[in-house]
Amino acid sequence: MAANYQLKYEEFVEHASNTSTESASVVISWHDNQLPELVGVEMDKLYQNLYSSYAQFSVSGDLNNVSTYVARTSDKKAIAIFLFRKEGDRVEVINSVIKINEEEIHRFVKNVFETFRSVKVISFHAVQTQLHAFPFPHHKINFSEDIVVPLPDTGQEYLDSLGKNTKKNVKYYSNKLKRNFPSFEYKVYEKEDVEEHHILDIIKIKNNRMADNSKSMTIDEKEIQRLIHLVKLCGFVGVATIDGRVCAGSIGYRIGENAFGGVIAHDLAYDDYWIGMLCCYLTICASIDMGCREYHFLWGRDEYKYRWLGVQRDLDNLTIYRSWMQLVLHCGTAFSAVLQGRKRQAKLWLLDPENKEKHLSRFAIIIRSHIQKFKRFRPGEERT
Repeated sequence: MAANYQLKYEEFVEHASNTSTESASVVISWHDNQLPELVGVEMDKLYQNLYSSYAQFSVSGDLNNVSTYVARTSDKKAIAIFLFRKEGDRVEVINSVIKINEEEIHRFVKNVFETFRSVKVISFHAVQTQLHAFPFPHHKINFSEDIVVPLPDTGQEYLDSLGKNTKKNVKYYSNKLKRNFPSFEYKVYEKEDVEEHHILDIIKIKNNRMADNSKSMTIDEKEIQRLIHLVKLCGFVGVATIDGRVCAGSIGYRIGENAFGGVIAHDLAYDDYWIGMLCCYLTICASIDMGCREYHFLWGRDEYKYRWLGVQRDLDNLTIYRSWMQLVLHCGTAFSAVLQGRKRQAKLWLLDPENKEKHLSRFAIIIRSHIQKFKRFRPGEERT
């Protein structure tokens, strides 16, 4: 039905499947080349994150050749669940966009190096972590960010917490839209209640807008089918209509108490009504109504995300080596990571409005200087 509006260590043999070991307080288990469905359910509850969810991994086909590490307390409560692939001398953890404390990373790394004697390098992708006294050689490079809106209990509390101008715009454009288009309606459908045409209509609007902006990254048929499948498992769709015709909409996902933005689009014909921003606002309000505590805009430092009270959480790539010798032997990996980090820093510097303004100003000064020199010089005249 649509809702209106709104993880004593013991040595193992080289990869024994479905085995476990127990310390004084933590039990470690391994599941070789599988993610048991019940463990997947536990993982969803533990991390409440789309990019560390059973649904996302299964729909994306990321469970092929994946093994599972589980750390539990003595009372069987899961405190870390990591999915990983082992290829040659490397282990790659595929959980991402989650916060992992230093203790759990250390426990996992120590167990992997003791269990798999051939493994020399372990990598985590796009995670939140802080390492202070970590005993293994490693490097941590900023990769991206997740812009997150902490959600209050009610939509009214959220509206009241917005900045003065944003709050004013919400009220002004909401009234203008309702006044000129009395049939305007925004409904939210969840999981099985979402009809396929809801998703197709929103993606069509998105693709049309991207085409108008001369962007080539439109959403293709394969991605559309993946979206439909994922929505049916854990998604919701907000549909804005005028006279029954879709004019804007959003496709998102909910894992536990967290909502995640996916696709948001609006018809360019309604730009004068701020309808894209209103759709974004209504989607956040709908997430509050569904009982969510956070709305994740995910990556991209777009100004509008901060306008809606988004808070930046940095996501880093973390690479850990068995020893300093292995770091030297895998210097290509380390060099590539550092290079990637430098490129990102440069990109972010250029995208910063203040730096961009300084950069353009400096360029303008150079051009103006050359123009002035040209004006002072006349062909056939001697320069003094």
